[in-house]
Amino acid sequence: MEFSNSIKKYVRSLHLRKHRQKYDKFIAEGPKVCKEFLICKTYSIEYIFALPEWIDSNKKILGPYSEVIYPVKGKELDQISLLKTPNQVLVVLSAQQQLKGESQWSLFLDRIRDPGNMGTMIRIADWYGITSVMATPDSVDFYNPKVVQGAMGSHNRVALSSFTKESLTTAAMPIYGLILGGDNIRDMDSASSGIIAIGNESQGLDPEIISRLDYRCTIPSRGGAESLNAAIACGIACERLIS
Repeated sequence: MEFSNSIKKYVRSLHLRKHRQKYDKFIAEGPKVCKEFLICKTYSIEYIFALPEWIDSNKKILGPYSEVIYPVKGKELDQISLLKTPNQVLVVLSAQQQLKGESQWSLFLDRIRDPGNMGTMIRIADWYGITSVMATPDSVDFYNPKVVQGAMGSHNRVALSSFTKESLTTAAMPIYGLILGGDNIRDMDSASSGIIAIGNESQGLDPEIISRLDYRCTIPSRGGAESLNAAIACGIACERLIS
C-alpha cells in the first residue's frame, strides 16, 4: 500500500492531544510495545508502519493485520516518529479500549501532568494487579505517546477512565490519599480494597479531594528532600497498602 503524504500528515497529527481527541486514535512505537498491542487486541489497529525486516520476522503475529500493514523505509519511519531514534515499527490504534477494570483496588490521579509519571503509574497498577486507573480531565492524557512508551504495554491490562474529583463522593471503597502531614503509612494495615489517590507533582492533592479522604497517608522522610516523585510515591503506597 502507498505511504502517501496525507497518511504521513495524519499520523504526525496524532502527536498532539487535540488531534488524538479529534480522531480518537493514538500511536505506539517500538517492537516490544507494539507487539503487546498486536497480541492482546485490547485496541483495534488502524495502521502498522514497519521496516520490511521487522515484518518478515513477525509474520505470525501480523497474520490478522495483513490489510493494514505498510512496509516503510527507515527515513519514512523517521518522518512520523516521535522517538529520537525510530525503532522498527509504529502502530496507529483506536483509543476505544475494550477492557473493564474489576480489581478491588483503583488509582485516582489528580492533575498528573508529567507523561513519564503517568505511564509509570499505569505500569505500577498493572504490576500490583490494579486494573482500574482514573485521572482528572486536567491530567496528561492516557494516550500521549510518552505515556504509552512509559506504560510499556500495560494499557492492555488496565482500564483507563477520566473522572472528576466530585465523583469520589459516591465511591464505594475507602479512599487513601498521599499527603504531607498525614498518618505514617508504615503504621497502616494493608487492606483488601480501596482507592489510592495521588496528587499533582508540585501541588499534591486538591484540597477538595483531601476533604473526602478516609485515610490521609504520609511516606515519612529520613533525609532533606522536599518531596518524592509522584510515581515513586505511588509504588510505595501500593506496596504498603495492598494486601
